[in-house]
Amino acid sequence: MKRHRTAIWADRVFFEVRGETARRCLGLAARAGVSFSRLSCTENGYSGNVAGGDVARLHKAAEEARAELQIQKRRGPGKGLERLAARPGLLAGVVVFFLLQWYLGGFVWTIDFEEMEPARQAEFRTALSGQGIWEGCRLEEEKLRAAEDALELEMQEAGWISLNFTGGCLFVEENEREVQEIRQETQPQALYAKAGGQILAIELESGFAQAVAGQYVAPGQLLANGQKADRSGQAVVQGASGRILGKIQKTYTVQQPLQDRVRILTGKSSTANTWYLLGHTWQTETQDPIPGAQTVTEWLPLHLGRLSLPGCVCRVTQWETDEQMVSYTEEQAGALAARRCRQLLLQEFEDAELEKENLIFETADGVVTCRAEYVFRAELAQSGPLAPIETVQGTS
Repeated sequence: MKRHRTAIWADRVFFEVRGETARRCLGLAARAGVSFSRLSCTENGYSGNVAGGDVARLHKAAEEARAELQIQKRRGPGKGLERLAARPGLLAGVVVFFLLQWYLGGFVWTIDFEEMEPARQAEFRTALSGQGIWEGCRLEEEKLRAAEDALELEMQEAGWISLNFTGGCLFVEENEREVQEIRQETQPQALYAKAGGQILAIELESGFAQAVAGQYVAPGQLLANGQKADRSGQAVVQGASGRILGKIQKTYTVQQPLQDRVRILTGKSSTANTWYLLGHTWQTETQDPIPGAQTVTEWLPLHLGRLSLPGCVCRVTQWETDEQMVSYTEEQAGALAARRCRQLLLQEFEDAELEKENLIFETADGVVTCRAEYVFRAELAQSGPLAPIETVQGTS
């Protein structure tokens, strides 16, 4: 069976052996496993052909018998296929390699998020898992395009999203959404001071200014009206809009008890791992829901050294929380109260640029009171109804 396979793949070598020891040469070669065909006698010896793989043994037999061996011609697919035929396992390994590469290439081995921040990567992993995509899943083009459309609807703040899958790697790209604001028609309105302060700059886009830069205004004072009277006394309406920058001084007061009931972590947790590998899923641990727990979900790709594997682990951890009485030092309570004062400032003036801060703390009856005095720059105007205008009498 082995010789038949060799005869199909190997070259056919035509030879002639000469000399008085030619017969002995053939005998030695035959004992070494050389198979002859078309063997015939010549004037000086013998001729025939052998498989290409037997030429080396034939040469060795000729040297041992001290016979003259002459290779006349060689026919066949070549020495490369001849060597391959001698090692059939190598050919089978190549075939298996390409089959595995084709099959395993359809699984997600790694997800490339390019230069995304870790927090942003976690958001995308959560969104992709909702579409059944993670390391270890088998990904088809139809599923990929459906996931891309779903992500664009779910993550509208991301703008343009692209998912490309090649060679076992899923490339995730996003571009920031460019929003073009369409200017709406200004409504009939006026601008009023939402806090007392000094006007630093007036940048009106429409309307009629009722104050000037450098002027001090009181809360609720008219800064720009949306109408004025023309020469005939008729109202000319032009809704006021634009930006009025002011320097404002304001005080906020917050109280923080030295003992307060808050929800904190108890240290007790429960973890459940779900393994995904080559399209298969295993859940190694189950967990009972913990009331009021904080849940953290992590997607952990599998690696073997630096080699990525087509799989990952979804780890869901529940951290138990409980309402407990917590005691603060005066410094800690003061810091919490000061932070709350700053939050109140930013809630009212989200564009505030702080120039000066003065914090005054008082402790009485187990409560720390923080009185925060701020001097800052911010948008001073807020919209309101049109202010009445004085009728201007026409000239006679």
